[in-house]
Amino acid sequence: MTELVLSHADGEFSISMFCAGVEHAVHTTEILQSLGESAVCIHSKMSDEQRRQNYEGWKAGKYRIAVNNNVLTTGVDFPGIDLILMLRPTASPGLWVQMLGRGMRTHASKTDCLVLDFAGCIEQFGPIDAITVRSKSQSTQTGEPVAKLCPACELYVAAGVRLCPNCQ
Repeated sequence: MTELVLSHADGEFSISMFCAGVEHAVHTTEILQSLGESAVCIHSKMSDEQRRQNYEGWKAGKYRIAVNNNVLTTGVDFPGIDLILMLRPTASPGLWVQMLGRGMRTHASKTDCLVLDFAGCIEQFGPIDAITVRSKSQSTQTGEPVAKLCPACELYVAAGVRLCPNCQ
């Protein structure tokens, strides 16, 4: 069996996962649960009451991972989120900022928020502190990436950065 380790030196992460559809969210939740993770699914095809119960259970600590599809993108105030997994692409820089914003709130129990982007959004829009919005004419052209990986520490930085702020 595969062991899934989702923790850091200070304890366990509070995790928000963004999926690419309802089926994707349900399947991802099932996989996490089969690996022994405390995960709950939240999506638009649930009743309002079930969605509310799942969300409140996650916020209360009953579940460590909230796997969602288009529900936890806006209007969510849970400052304890310190890990975001992006499993869905978006063409909207505004939505990208909204999703990352779920983990950017300050809280006494955390010092930062780790973002694992499996959808290529950072490469498309840049790091959260340097979002680049391309015009419609630019979006259809192949051009220079707006972000790059530091070769030493693998942190995404804006494409024009010469000195990595993480490792110098």
